[in-house]
Amino acid sequence: MRIWIADLRHALRTLAHSPGYATVAIVSLALGVAGTATVFTVVNALLLKPMPVGEPARTVSLYTSDYSGPPYGASSYPDVLAFQQGIPALDQVVGMGLQQTSLTLGTEPVRVIFATVSADPFSGLGIPLALGRGFAAEENEVGGNSAVVVLSHALWTSRFGGRSDIVGQTVSLGGRPFSVIGVAPAGFTGLIRGLGFDGWVPLTASPLLRTDASLLTERGDRGLMVLGHLAPGATLAQARSQAEALSLQLHADYAGTWTDRQDAARRITILPEGESRIFPFARGPVLGVSALLFLVVLAVLLIVCANVASLFLARAMARQREVAVRLALGASRSRVVRQLVTESVLLASIGGLLGVTLSFWLAGLLLSAPLPIPVTLALDFSPDLRVLGFALLLAIATGLLVGIAPALQATRPELLSALKDNTGGSLSPRSRLRGAFVIGQAALSILLLVMAGLFLRSLQRASSTDLGFGARDGLVLATDLGLSAAYDNARVHSFQQELLQRARELPGVRAAGLTGALPLSLFGNRSGLTIEGYAAQPGENLEVGRGTMSAGYLEALELPLLRGRAFTDQDRSEAPPVALVSASFAQRYWPGQEAIGRRLSVQGDAGPWHEVVGVVHDAKYTTVGEELVPFFYLPVGQVSAERTTLLLRTNGDPAALTSSVRALVHELDPALPV
Repeated sequence: MRIWIADLRHALRTLAHSPGYATVAIVSLALGVAGTATVFTVVNALLLKPMPVGEPARTVSLYTSDYSGPPYGASSYPDVLAFQQGIPALDQVVGMGLQQTSLTLGTEPVRVIFATVSADPFSGLGIPLALGRGFAAEENEVGGNSAVVVLSHALWTSRFGGRSDIVGQTVSLGGRPFSVIGVAPAGFTGLIRGLGFDGWVPLTASPLLRTDASLLTERGDRGLMVLGHLAPGATLAQARSQAEALSLQLHADYAGTWTDRQDAARRITILPEGESRIFPFARGPVLGVSALLFLVVLAVLLIVCANVASLFLARAMARQREVAVRLALGASRSRVVRQLVTESVLLASIGGLLGVTLSFWLAGLLLSAPLPIPVTLALDFSPDLRVLGFALLLAIATGLLVGIAPALQATRPELLSALKDNTGGSLSPRSRLRGAFVIGQAALSILLLVMAGLFLRSLQRASSTDLGFGARDGLVLATDLGLSAAYDNARVHSFQQELLQRARELPGVRAAGLTGALPLSLFGNRSGLTIEGYAAQPGENLEVGRGTMSAGYLEALELPLLRGRAFTDQDRSEAPPVALVSASFAQRYWPGQEAIGRRLSVQGDAGPWHEVVGVVHDAKYTTVGEELVPFFYLPVGQVSAERTTLLLRTNGDPAALTSSVRALVHELDPALPV
């Protein structure tokens, strides 16, 4: 230890005499380490950090297989209740949904996203509250006093000033009074990784926040993620065995909703916490992207190391006389090599410390980047032992990589030439080593350039893909009438008709239309269909992409009508049900036949039946790279569609109408967030 401290002091003195070299090396290494550490910080937050629960090792996730077969689907509220009763190896089962609503502070409505929970996740999963309490059993019962809320720590501090007397106060959610019973701990954003929630309410409070209460009774309404906790003494194998027996029982009792398209029972899959920190179907892509990013940043770090190693080699060779004198006086070669390597490790450690500090800033910058999504992204980028350990190993490895080869080369001088201060001695080995560094940098740089070229090529292809509709120069206004409990189905349609009519009258508007969700948004929908004149094959999946639109939407989206007619203002609830289908839909289900006049039903053979009145051009609905898929549309006036998106095409700059459109909505309903 005494020798190591002496080497460290000597390294500090030596570097202090060469501040220019030290600064260039430290900054270069800091930039290289920052990229690698940033990627590791993101991967750590996504995949390696356990859920913020009391006992992650005893926490599991439960999934119900989808009708089409994939095992990792969401569950319904009645099924969650069945899990609580039918899997005794789990002493806690919590179903979690997502509920958008409005929080009214004074006269200004604010859109918030709350998690709806079927049981108390705080006491059930060991999450301590900052203030107050979690949900009592009676507050999670249908018909109980469920108008209670636990606020997130961030919402409590940002909107309520961190008031210590917030517990017991009443807040307005969706126009209904809710009593605050608690505040979540600081930093806790929820149990669905990547999503930040503003608060938590009982799932039984859903009828207070929206008019549709069917999720409390309909087994087919599958939208809940489910977490469980293993009971003392219970094992994961026991829970899985009980879940398998329960799925067979549910299939026998509720065949209509617990049968997949292969006429088999749906499955209940239970995964340990470590395998379900992100959605299982996203785990593979996330691992692939993470590996690719690691390769890129490691290539950059190796280029930096080769560059700094060249500097270190040049500096070490300039100190040949000093090295030769020390060797001549009896110092061992290993002792001199260790001294030189100590300098490189010290440089790398300082650069690594700066790089890790920079990586935390870069990771936070990535998280704060504005994205066109309606939810708040939340990941914990705070340093932990994994990040600090990785940074320490990275700094040591970088220092050794930078220093060992130059140090070995510098301790092999021609002793007589070095003592005579002849710096032009045997340069061939040095030249070969420096050449190897240069070749390595060039090879890695070419690799990165090729990868960058492929990425830019893919980006260019994606940007030039024909989406089937006009994706530019439109103004989009989105709101959700389900954020307010004041809207029943009739009032939703009345509001939408009034909004559309007034929007058409705004100066400069040449087309206006309503839809529930734009193409390529996060709110895609699919429906099972009964199609007139088409006999489904055994096991065939007849779930098809579905959208809603109003009169004028085709013109506003610039989606061509191929034949037939578009929807009109007269296609309302009292008119005969109608539908539009895409060209791929018509070709898939009525090949070589005329689609117009055919009928389809989203509620089975009993109807109601929607008559196809037009065929529209194919478009990209879910991803830019998808193949053309069947799709159909229903009129907004004939379905329940609380989510309302207004699309405008204008003669001038669409952004010029932003304030006018926002004011228009507030004229119709001042409490509705836009």
